[in-house]
Amino acid sequence: MFETAINRFLQSFSTPWLDQFMLGVTWTGDETFIVGILCVIGLGVDFRRGFILLQLLLIAFISVDFLKTVIALPQPFFLDASLLDFGSLPDGIVALKNAAATSFFGAIPESSLAAHRTYAQGVDDYGFPSGHTVGAVVLWGGLALVFRNKAALLWAGIMVVLMMLSRMFLARHFLADVLGGATVGILLLLLARYLLDHLDANALFYKSAFDLTANTKSAFLLLGMAFGIPLIIMGTGHGFIGRQSAYLGINAAFLALLFFNVSLERGGWWQRMIRIVIGFGLFFGTNSLIKLLPIAHDGAGYMFLKGFLPPFILFLFAYTIVSFLMTAEQKQMSPLKRI
Repeated sequence: MFETAINRFLQSFSTPWLDQFMLGVTWTGDETFIVGILCVIGLGVDFRRGFILLQLLLIAFISVDFLKTVIALPQPFFLDASLLDFGSLPDGIVALKNAAATSFFGAIPESSLAAHRTYAQGVDDYGFPSGHTVGAVVLWGGLALVFRNKAALLWAGIMVVLMMLSRMFLARHFLADVLGGATVGILLLLLARYLLDHLDANALFYKSAFDLTANTKSAFLLLGMAFGIPLIIMGTGHGFIGRQSAYLGINAAFLALLFFNVSLERGGWWQRMIRIVIGFGLFFGTNSLIKLLPIAHDGAGYMFLKGFLPPFILFLFAYTIVSFLMTAEQKQMSPLKRI
């Protein structure tokens, strides 16, 4: 499953329109698309369901990042110069020739692994498992799960299959990578379904759930999952610090909203639309401003800030600003007291 025969077969159908279609499918697994979907759901439709889906997605990505850097396997385009790489190969890097596995169940040669690891520098340079496939399973399958919509499962299945095909067509992943990604995603969904069926998820959205004096064990467990586990993973040096810090940022913003008693459910359609626009703008605006910071962009500090600040500011201020506007509007509409 680490041979490039399947990739070459899929690319044999390459045409300009099919290339663009496959690139478009892959784009649905990129940051811009996923942030947009989550803004619509979490800020506009239902905060609780959106927040659970966001948590599930970040846990999925953190898990995949960790596995990628621990297993450290190359992508097809690096091992087979006959494949179209669609811009994946960095400038100055030349693909190897016939360096993948030579049989369906064969392993990638050690010499190929050694050559790849001299150039690989980050999560995006590793193949197994496929993060885009995990994301497709968890995003579309997670939507069906949190909204309890069986019809959405059909759409989820279509999108997952298309994502798997696109990643192999673009030579970003082997068959083993996308199957591994699908397995990780399905296991996470099954775990999420079990927890949602057996626990009161609504209780997580009250300040009392995180009160260490009243609910010591449960609060300690929740805080450990929200902050302790990502910090431990971060300390191992594996995975991608950006997504680990994004998880910290989301949970820090959520606790701040609970602490200041900011309403997470109020609002008519126009307030919800404002939240979506503000949230999306804050996320990418903060992202752009961080790029202007006079610090090394390949350093851990920069990666932490780039991961932590955009989602933290998105959730904290999108809800705070709209809540303030709603409160001001209600005061203006309230009748004047008689003197």
